[in-house]
Amino acid sequence: MSAHTSGTSAKVIGIIIFLVALVGGLLLGTQSTLVLERNAAGQVNATNAWRLHDKVTLISRSVTNLREVRMAQVNLTVSERRSGAYRDALGMLTQPEELLLIGDDSLAYPYQEDQSLIQAFLTNKHNTRSVVIHPVDIRRTVASWGLLAFAAAAVVGWIVTGVLGRDPLAGAPDKVKPLPPAVGTAVFGGVVLLGIAFFNVGDRYFGPLATRKVDLLMASARSDDAPGIERAVDSGVFVDVRDAQGGTALMEAARLGAAHAIGALLRAHASPDLRSPSNNSALDLAISGGHEASAMLLIEAGADIRAGGSHGRTPLHLAAHAGACDVLGKLIAQGVPVNPKDDQGWTPLMSAAGSGKARCVGDLLAAGADPKVALADGRRAVDVTRAMAAARPPSLPAEDAAILRLLQP
Repeated sequence: MSAHTSGTSAKVIGIIIFLVALVGGLLLGTQSTLVLERNAAGQVNATNAWRLHDKVTLISRSVTNLREVRMAQVNLTVSERRSGAYRDALGMLTQPEELLLIGDDSLAYPYQEDQSLIQAFLTNKHNTRSVVIHPVDIRRTVASWGLLAFAAAAVVGWIVTGVLGRDPLAGAPDKVKPLPPAVGTAVFGGVVLLGIAFFNVGDRYFGPLATRKVDLLMASARSDDAPGIERAVDSGVFVDVRDAQGGTALMEAARLGAAHAIGALLRAHASPDLRSPSNNSALDLAISGGHEASAMLLIEAGADIRAGGSHGRTPLHLAAHAGACDVLGKLIAQGVPVNPKDDQGWTPLMSAAGSGKARCVGDLLAAGADPKVALADGRRAVDVTRAMAAARPPSLPAEDAAILRLLQP
């Protein structure tokens, strides 16, 4: 092989290595970000961007006037049907599905687990913006920066060579002795094994770093620590990550009435409309726990105030039952229906009738709540008040007499 041919082959190999390093660095460091925005006319626009280390946008796709999100079968080509990629162990064809965002056009979105979150945003007309990020873990981040640094060094070397017209190291005295073949082979093999271990068992060492981010987020939500939440968010944690019980940090903060934490989470674009395994939203949990200030924050942030949660109870049901009259008045002012029935047929007025709070009953009646609605056994709101008044200990303050006057004027 001539020197010219050898030099050309070395250049081709160098270019291939450079391209592999560049493409690998870009792919490993790219994360998906979905931004949902509702304009003043109520139209929802979705943008799915792939960003390098959350700094540079590489690819961006959008759907205007988003109306629907659903699963759909992927249309396989003839060659894909013939290949084994979409066949099970018995050789039967399996039809893959993808998540489609459908509006004026359609967009295939890769994270199917986000379907409920996107659907909740579409349903809640008061929510104006939501951001869903799928962050890159630390192993991919380290590998990405390493490959990009290698590619950048190669580019700098080519530029210097082009400017000087020669290899700057050509003719330099050889001060470094090459390693013996056996040692060089061992070093190369060790580097390869280290790389394999980094990606396959590195989670034992690097996994706790990601876990610490989630632990910091959840602990800060429980302790009403807004700065702690901001640190967790700045470290790259997914703000709507779920714990072992299926709850989010916002749900935990709402359950405990941690208003400062709720504010920090909402500023970080935590979704208020996600639901727990028992079908409770953060707003449901705040109201049920008697945390009116926290509930007000969630309502003002655009939480869904109409949807029925556990046992079909709406936020108005929960506010009436808890005697949270300020929250109840806020919901009524927002225009929620005042006569919905839960799964047992109870209306908010019936729930308020047993709460011992005459103000809640009066606000519901003034908004058009119907005191004549009856349960399957014939009981109405006034009967609930009588039963609760009879069962309530005398030492427990209540306004049952005033409520009875309101329900039977």
